Amino acid sequence: MLTKSSVTESKRHQFFHRVDWLMIAILLLAAFLYSWQIWKVGATNDFYTVTITSMLKSVKNFWYASFNSFGTVTVNQPPVALWLMAMSAKVFCLHAWSVILPSIVLGVGSVALMYQLVTPYFGRFAGRLAALALTLTPAVVANSRTNNLDATLIFTLLLALLLLQKAITLQRLCWLLSSFALVGLAFNVKLLQAFLILPVMMLVYWLATRQPWQRKLQHLSLAFLTLAITTLIWPLSVDLTAKPANSNHYVALSLVYNYQANNQVLSQSTATTTKQSHTRPKPVKTTTASAAPVDQPQPKATKTDSGFLSLIETKLGTQISWLLPFAVFGTLGGLAYYRRKQRRWYQLTKEQQQILLWAGWLLPAYVSFALAHQYQSFYLVMLAPPIAALVGITLKVLIRQYHLSDMNNWQYYLLPLAIVTTACLQAWFVNPYYPWLSWLMLATGSFVSFILISSRRRRAIKLLIATGLMTVAVAPTWWSLTPAIAATNGTQGTTTLLTKAQQDSNTRVSSKLLCYLEKHNAGAKYLFATDEAATAAPYIVKTGHPVLSVSGFNRQSDTVTLAAFKQLVKTGQVRYFYAVDGAASSAITNWVKTNGTKITGETQQVTTPAPRPKQTNSTHTPQLTPQQTTGQLYQLSPTITQ
Repeated sequence: MLTKSSVTESKRHQFFHRVDWLMIAILLLAAFLYSWQIWKVGATNDFYTVTITSMLKSVKNFWYASFNSFGTVTVNQPPVALWLMAMSAKVFCLHAWSVILPSIVLGVGSVALMYQLVTPYFGRFAGRLAALALTLTPAVVANSRTNNLDATLIFTLLLALLLLQKAITLQRLCWLLSSFALVGLAFNVKLLQAFLILPVMMLVYWLATRQPWQRKLQHLSLAFLTLAITTLIWPLSVDLTAKPANSNHYVALSLVYNYQANNQVLSQSTATTTKQSHTRPKPVKTTTASAAPVDQPQPKATKTDSGFLSLIETKLGTQISWLLPFAVFGTLGGLAYYRRKQRRWYQLTKEQQQILLWAGWLLPAYVSFALAHQYQSFYLVMLAPPIAALVGITLKVLIRQYHLSDMNNWQYYLLPLAIVTTACLQAWFVNPYYPWLSWLMLATGSFVSFILISSRRRRAIKLLIATGLMTVAVAPTWWSLTPAIAATNGTQGTTTLLTKAQQDSNTRVSSKLLCYLEKHNAGAKYLFATDEAATAAPYIVKTGHPVLSVSGFNRQSDTVTLAAFKQLVKTGQVRYFYAVDGAASSAITNWVKTNGTKITGETQQVTTPAPRPKQTNSTHTPQLTPQQTTGQLYQLSPTITQ
């Protein structure tokens, strides 16, 4: 007869047995990497921080993701990720860490989702390994330590795949519709980049569900209808409520299907601003008059030679490609290992379907980056989940194939080849930093692989395999640890080896200029106007006052016309203009220099550290070195427009 104490002890034992404590440790490691010393970091991505500051001013600014508090400039990225950051800032007040907090939470959540996606099909060991591989991917660490949009995108897509698995397992339409709805939500995080996984989602659902083809077609049609609704609900709401008067130009949809279709999917663009009308009557001030994209204050897009080898060059490969060869060999081995001889070639097992799912995410994402000539390195995080999943799924498979095969079977060579190719690639990455370590990795990987191929001594096999795996795990682990150690926030979307390159908005604000403007602004609507949003952003973050940028971050598009700017000056809303030396001349800048009055004395030729990083021609990852820029302050009188 069971006593009450024995029943309690039994339940406690079952609980400890069910809980995967190693996975808990991996989650704690992820939380440490993504959050440690984040409170010591200065500014995050100023572009989004300024937007969040403005979004907290009103419901309209929140809905339209307005760049400034008066709703005259918006970003041309959908606002879902920014909504989360704004809500965090609302709860915890606006700090660098509060706007990063959603990325940290969703980054850790992505690790948990990876475990949940892999474990039901391949066991706890594979789930833990996949989660650990994702945790230690440098691009994931970098994006989880900043307020970029990518952490939200990855979490949403992984959650969509989890619901797709439920739809396949339970044969329930509601889960399929929810899965595609989440992809539509992901679209409203980062536009067409979210759709890269749609083809493989459809393929896997078609192959995995045990239903007549007519029913499958009906379900997928309903899923696409759900996708369309969740995709278009925000863009249509913007176009129907914030379209300029007397215009047939649809703002959000044109951005999506013109500029973003050609650039965002190929990872060549960054977050941008769109121009809005300054003359539209109240209450709607979030009216977009044009949609020319411009770069935000990230490092200049990394120029690469397009091709399938472009992602293994040192600048990009150090962020994402550490385990890529292992994933490729593992995919081949996994598809062969899980086949069933009694089935036809097109009838895949459930394990093969899951491998196909991740490979179908990896391939189009890899191709899109390989075809792009330039892009921001932090976009490469899109490759992290499939690489991590394939490594976790297939490591045990490669070891089993090695033990069960002989030298006459091609599967026998997959594990040694995976170790040596991965070691060689990592040695290539490490060489610019630690040449001695790269030679050690290369020698160790080659030696282990050679012995594995030529020797069958069982006593040495386990030690050799462990040595080989440690060889290919040390470098990416160390690379991922450095942001936490160096207290950097990953604003640039990259991790480097102990390069403590913090970006602080306060260092990019001229105290002399700010003091003068606050003293002499005389109640103007804008603290001042300037050439570009990159110059305006640090002042908005520091003071909370609106600053008018007459063009985008790289001056590639105007956010206000000369006529509208003259009207702002005439009505006393703009009294000062800060012209950055070396800026490309625009109609507004030329007009200011011709008609404005130079402020002489202490504020003449003010020097401010520029927000752009210094670019180098070396193979090292670009490091943030603030550059000094000079500018001239002009006073604008309302009478000059009369």
